Amino acid sequence: MKKAVFREFKTFFMKNHISEDDWPKICKTFREYIWDSSHYKVYEDAVFCLTQCREKGYKNFILSNNFPELGRLIKDLGLNEFFSGCLISSNIGYEKPRIEIFQYAIKAAQQPDICYMIGDNPVADIFGGKRAGMHTILVHNQSKVLEADHKCSSLLEAIVLL
Repeated sequence: MKKAVFREFKTFFMKNHISEDDWPKICKTFREYIWDSSHYKVYEDAVFCLTQCREKGYKNFILSNNFPELGRLIKDLGLNEFFSGCLISSNIGYEKPRIEIFQYAIKAAQQPDICYMIGDNPVADIFGGKRAGMHTILVHNQSKVLEADHKCSSLLEAIVLL
């Protein structure tokens, strides 16, 4: 995934006549920016909901198409204690919504009897999760997705479904 992203940057740099000498500096600045936890906001109800899940004995995993260093960002945001793992597509070899990445997550969770995919992307999260046999909850997205088992405007609404 990294190579694909930076190929896009290269195309952007060339189209905008940015000197090749400046590319490394721009890429370094971009990486530093996306890794800086001060640029992110955790949903107000996230810690409460993750605490509830932990108290109920659930194993929570992050399954993401994000950058490989996401685990470090999760730690910097103070959320690391709530997750049993951070599974990143570029480390696994498949991106959501490919069924293989969901199967990998189910295996990492030790094949639970019931598995939920909670996400905000109708295709990557919901479509992929359903194909892998997961129960799905679409949050923070009010699109008309028929595939989701449930749609919630907040994590607080989702927690009562678990």
